[in-house]
Amino acid sequence: MTLSNIFEIIVLVSLFLVIYTFLLYPFFVFVSAKFINKKIISTPDKTKKIAVVIAAYNEEDTIEDNIKSVLNSNYPSENISIYIGLDGSTDNTFKILQEFVKKNNNIYVYQFERGGKNRTLNKLTDKITEDFIFFLDADLRVQPNTFQHLVGILQSKDVAGVMIPVKIINKDNSNSGSTGEIIYQKFDAFIRYNESLIFSTANSLGTLYGIRREALSAIPDDKVCDDLYRVFHIISLRKRFIFDTKYHVNEVRTKSLNKELNRRIRLVSGGLSTLKAVKQILSPSYGLMSIFVISHKLLRWLTPIFMTIFLVSLVFIDRNSFLYYPLIYFNLIVYGFALIGWLFEILKINFLTFKVFLFFVSMNIGFLLGIIRFCRNKQNSLWDRNKLGDEIKT
Repeated sequence: MTLSNIFEIIVLVSLFLVIYTFLLYPFFVFVSAKFINKKIISTPDKTKKIAVVIAAYNEEDTIEDNIKSVLNSNYPSENISIYIGLDGSTDNTFKILQEFVKKNNNIYVYQFERGGKNRTLNKLTDKITEDFIFFLDADLRVQPNTFQHLVGILQSKDVAGVMIPVKIINKDNSNSGSTGEIIYQKFDAFIRYNESLIFSTANSLGTLYGIRREALSAIPDDKVCDDLYRVFHIISLRKRFIFDTKYHVNEVRTKSLNKELNRRIRLVSGGLSTLKAVKQILSPSYGLMSIFVISHKLLRWLTPIFMTIFLVSLVFIDRNSFLYYPLIYFNLIVYGFALIGWLFEILKINFLTFKVFLFFVSMNIGFLLGIIRFCRNKQNSLWDRNKLGDEIKT
């Protein structure tokens, strides 16, 4: 067998895995959900004690409306407690929160030394006594009646976690980061929803999510993604983490291609660390859930490896191979359209097709850099923001 033949096999396997990840697997869960439908019917409940947990760093521009949305969510004030941990904030976030504390006896604010989001969350959850715990980022806005609906879901005996989708409010239609993220989230929401109908979603979202107290576990270190760790930990308990679509949270922080690139780097490096921490869920003993985790997360993270194979193989595959010219056309289209999308981004020209290709290539660059960061053991849960609210350090 020649070197060209070996690379032909590698390319075909890689091609199958890409097609499986983005086409066959979504189709598989969609069809399976038609036969295995374990939909949860929520009976809204306002009588349970709940805790809303917010870890924040320099959120003076977002925290006020965030807290107001929780207070105005139609959940009885006597049954809701808001725990806010500041991870060494240096702006006016604490001063703003002090005004809320003066007027509300159910808000608890703690200032911690700089240590990262995961450590802040662990310190906060140590102080919680409520049975139902909801985690929320400062740039999210809660809709009325959301909490009582989610409490109803969490009371199902086999459910230990629930999350809801996000709607991006400050979206810029000329921005590929915003447009691409919206399209990507719709695609991923389709998969999450069908996985939940079958048993449990295998992916986090980083929006509002809730868990039952008995499923709460300390985040093991500052390398894992906090929300994905909750999902994987609940899967390891053989409980369900439901993606519910009746309500959503609004996200007000603007998106950009650069922000999304940095976020993908952080999510993949942290995601691989999270999977390493809860690696037992990859065991066949977890049945369909191990397939969900491998298909929805691991193979998707590995997509840039497959894309790199498609590019590098051109050096090794014989020109007479049936794959040679299809690979040339594939790479020209993907990277050529992405380049045009990047130029259109600079010129403020709005063309959806090129935006999608630019987002896809940018996403995979982020994935690849995330894999490299994981291999170098450089990931952590520190985050920083500049004056525009951009994440500039992770």
